[in-house]
Amino acid sequence: MTAMRVTRSRKLRHAVVAALMLIGGPIMMASPAAAAPPANLVYLINGLSGKCLGINSGSHAIGALAMQWQCANQPFSDQGWWLFQIGSVPNAYEIHNQNSFLCLGIDRASVANGALAIQAACSGQTYNNQTWLEEPLGGGRVQFRNYNSGRCLGISAGSNANGALAMQWDCANRAYSDQAWIYDPV
Repeated sequence: MTAMRVTRSRKLRHAVVAALMLIGGPIMMASPAAAAPPANLVYLINGLSGKCLGINSGSHAIGALAMQWQCANQPFSDQGWWLFQIGSVPNAYEIHNQNSFLCLGIDRASVANGALAIQAACSGQTYNNQTWLEEPLGGGRVQFRNYNSGRCLGISAGSNANGALAMQWDCANRAYSDQAWIYDPV
């Protein structure tokens, strides 16, 4: 084999391995099968509105707002999310947006009711405003309590409208509220 063929063959092999790592990497890093969140890409469907959590206009910008919209059911949309276990607490997760590769957090690490959910550069730090504690509500629904504020992710005023903003509020602890979320595999 010529040196050029060997080089091309190695480049192709490296490209295939890199692609497999990108595809398989998050799956291998995801939570164990015994944990409630699935070990793959999911839509987060609001338990009250039936709409999917996404990022405004599919933006890749830091600070872009999280909101609900009719579920697109399209791969590689801003409505796809990965949940990565973080730290030693079994139900603590960073929630990564599939489209932007940024993390779901609370604007300015606010602890106030009504503070908006945004996407931000993933800090990789344990237990901050990008850490979400998943708490079962029953009926296949969970709520996400922000570690920093102790408040839960929900939809503004329990709205059913497309474009209603995601925010934090005192946790309702109810399976049929705007703070209840359902996992749906992408």
